[in-house]
Amino acid sequence: MNDKNISDDQLEEELDKALTASEKKRDVFSIIRKEKESLESKEKRLKAKFKY
Repeated sequence: MNDKNISDDQLEEELDKALTASEKKRDVFSIIRKEKESLESKEKRLKAKFKY
């Protein structure tokens, strides 16, 4: 990728690969965040349930 004489097609292909990889990572982090929020709300409900 350090070649200064890279063609437009090669550059576009590399950019597409990078974009796809970043979208996958974003999806994974989104899933993890939603799961964490779900567990936190479940934990709050359980704590509230046991207070009574």
